Amino acid sequence: MMILFSVVSSLAQQQTEIIKKEISFEKADKNNVLYLSNINGSIKVEGYAGSKILVEASKTIKAKTESRLQKGMSEISVEVIDRYDTMIVYMKGPCGEFSNKRFSRGEKYGNRQWYYNWNDCHEQYDFVIDYTVKVPYDLNLYLSTINDGNIRVSGVAATLNTHNINGSISLKGIQSRVVAHTINGEVNLDFDKNPTLDSKFYSLNGDIVANFKPGLSADMSFKSFNGEFFTNLSAVEHLPMKMEKTATRNKKGIEYKLDGKSMMRARNGGVYLDFETFNGDVYVKEIN
Repeated sequence: MMILFSVVSSLAQQQTEIIKKEISFEKADKNNVLYLSNINGSIKVEGYAGSKILVEASKTIKAKTESRLQKGMSEISVEVIDRYDTMIVYMKGPCGEFSNKRFSRGEKYGNRQWYYNWNDCHEQYDFVIDYTVKVPYDLNLYLSTINDGNIRVSGVAATLNTHNINGSISLKGIQSRVVAHTINGEVNLDFDKNPTLDSKFYSLNGDIVANFKPGLSADMSFKSFNGEFFTNLSAVEHLPMKMEKTATRNKKGIEYKLDGKSMMRARNGGVYLDFETFNGDVYVKEIN
């Protein structure tokens, strides 16, 4: 289903298209994953009791002429790749190929990960795609966006892997492993159940606020350049600093760098929770 809205002014023209897709896995499995990769725009995901992935994408193109506007409307699209146990939703455009093959500039991202290989062309228009998605509550998610949007997830009990650049991350109803990583934005976490799997939380320029249920038992690490760690947990024991050794090769051989993190144990310890910021504070709280 597609719905079009147009707004015209003397300086620029704008058109919005609502795109709806229903996606189904051939076989329901606990390891199924939805991989949603965005460039410009927000991602909002809500868990529900159904079996299908319901995607609504609001695509907005802005341009200074009608011909450029229509060029953008035809060139920018929302596509789906079916990999049997992994459904991939991504933006298709003229300036970047989305693939998991090894590009020369993509080696640093690891072995055959899905990502955009953006080239140096310049679009004649601006584009934003805002996603609103409903997923089965036990579906694993890998979500990423770069500009002009936040990532919000609620009611999803499976693994959440979330990455943003210029925006915040908000995860509610968490019950499993979490990776939340952003550069310019806050990370807000609300756990329905205290975690039993290791998780990692990072913001370069923003606070991290993590709300747990009473009785949290975990080993926690904290690292920040200009931030502090705050908690209302009463049973916290400070542990020896954790030293991570990283090897890099240079002209003189292999150089080893030790990366120190403050370590704490809540109650009897157990699951490992890693908190890191650069310009931001970390708040770890138990709430009813």
